[in-house]
Amino acid sequence: AAAGAARRAGLARFVLVSGAGVRHPRSQAYRLLNLFGRRMDHKVAGEEGVRAAYEGALSGVRYTVVRPSGLTDAPPKGAAQMTVRQGDGAAGRVSRGDVAEVIAELCACADGNGDDQELAANATFELYDTGSGVPAHTLTVGDILSDEALAGSALLRMLGAAPQSPRAFAEAGGERASRAGCATYSELLSGLATDAELAAQEGGDETAHTQ
Repeated sequence: AAAGAARRAGLARFVLVSGAGVRHPRSQAYRLLNLFGRRMDHKVAGEEGVRAAYEGALSGVRYTVVRPSGLTDAPPKGAAQMTVRQGDGAAGRVSRGDVAEVIAELCACADGNGDDQELAANATFELYDTGSGVPAHTLTVGDILSDEALAGSALLRMLGAAPQSPRAFAEAGGERASRAGCATYSELLSGLATDAELAAQEGGDETAHTQ
């Protein structure tokens, strides 16, 4: 409803904050988080609703779906230490401050001129601290909890939600190349594929559950 109202009002950019791992309903993180009011299912529905609301929209009105990973209260690290990725192949941790900076950049560019208006237009991407990424299809709650003590707790191990051993993810590998080490958020977010382009490449809906 909000996305449709934004489009009808001619709002230059509608930004939806979703979450990494929404395409992987069999992952431990998805299943556990979904116990709390089906929050992951609602994130999926929210993404689909935004895309449907903007289908066939005229130029000048755009949307962006941001999928942050485990949110922390740490000070923002800045664009140079952020990784952006598409395809929901990885997740990690990210400061709420950095997510806010990205949203502000998207909103500011929408009111600008020229190429800046198309920054991450009609696109979906994941955002996390460089070096914290793990494969999204095996994501556990322990991978994304901001409290490291809780992430390794006996309770989460009993639930099967904490990693049994340290895991690493090759930032340059996986199903889609990532972008990192950029000086500005504008540079970090430039050149992203639109959801329509990703769907064409993958032969289906960008939000389709895969594993």
